[in-house]
Amino acid sequence: MSPISMAETKLTSTPTETLTSAPTEIEKIQIRKDIELMISAMTSGNVDIFVEKTHPALFPLLGGKENFTAFTKEALQQLDTLGVKMLSNEFQDPGRFYEAGKERLSIVPRVSIMEVNEQKIKTIGFMVAIKNTTNNTWKYLDGSGLREDKEMLWQMFPELEPKVKFPENKIEMID
Repeated sequence: MSPISMAETKLTSTPTETLTSAPTEIEKIQIRKDIELMISAMTSGNVDIFVEKTHPALFPLLGGKENFTAFTKEALQQLDTLGVKMLSNEFQDPGRFYEAGKERLSIVPRVSIMEVNEQKIKTIGFMVAIKNTTNNTWKYLDGSGLREDKEMLWQMFPELEPKVKFPENKIEMID
């Protein structure tokens, strides 16, 4: 962690947070735990937990929560039919907060390795952790949906500050 990041993290332990503050250590643990729960739910086929942890701003873009749930179930069935196996997931620490009205967003870089028909695939991407500042609850979005259209994030969060820094977001075949 850079000295600046360490200073920003220390600032979050005070009652007044700066606009560029990063999640506290306790928030980082919560984010990691929640994301791991979501991935575990997906790999075990428990769509309900995944949907519950997904930020509701995504639902209208996909025709509502019921459609999102049905879409997710169908996608999981297709992955199972194709024999997709999740081999690993690694996360970096969540980045600084970005303000979006009554919510704060943090980008969580992620690297996943999957196997399909004995071919390993590496996805480099991110999750978006969203904290509701009114009730201190956390919800999440998978950044792979933003791979082709990052502007969709501002459709979901119109008050989001404009200078969000996204990490690499790509898929590559590996040996």
